[in-house]
Amino acid sequence: STSRATICLCTHLTSFGAELFTPPNMIDFRTVFNKNVGENPYVLCTIIGLVVIYLGMIFLARRADQKDVLKWSVTALSDNRLIDSYHYEITVYTGMRKGAGTKSNIFFILHGDDGKNSTFHIFGLMSQEFSRGSVNQFLMSEMRDLGGLTSLQIWHDNGEENMDGSWYLNRVHVRDLQTNERSYFICDDWLAVNLGDGQIKRTLPVATEKEMVQF
Repeated sequence: STSRATICLCTHLTSFGAELFTPPNMIDFRTVFNKNVGENPYVLCTIIGLVVIYLGMIFLARRADQKDVLKWSVTALSDNRLIDSYHYEITVYTGMRKGAGTKSNIFFILHGDDGKNSTFHIFGLMSQEFSRGSVNQFLMSEMRDLGGLTSLQIWHDNGEENMDGSWYLNRVHVRDLQTNERSYFICDDWLAVNLGDGQIKRTLPVATEKEMVQF
């Protein structure tokens, strides 16, 4: 017999079996650390490369985590006044269409049964970029309760000097932080001069329960 074939010679018919046993390559830990690293440069380079890749992946994962924290944080609007004590949480949902994101300056006015607020500017900062599929949250302060919300006027300046003026707005969610009352404003359309109906300003009525179910 050889390592590649088993040969059996006999003078009678019967069944035979054979198996190949490969002895394990045991590591002698009593002497392994006494080996000269210089004699095994490929092993050393492989280990160093794996450590560098591992540390690089940790760094990238950490940066991604920090971006997610900023993305989901609530940003106070720059137009808020310190003397205003009535607060609303504004959540803006950008659509998933190709090119849906925008770098335009975005403005809005909320209308309620008891009046309307002044114009607020919700331009997406680095932590609140209006990218495709993004969800941006803002804190709006008002002097008084606007009552039951009836409509939302929202528009943008078409990007001014940049080329990313178009915006596909999916919906806006407004939550009264005092009463926890929620209002939804459905758009699901373009605010763009070159897409849809060419409008960059829309007035959105508050959505009914039926509209929310159908949406």
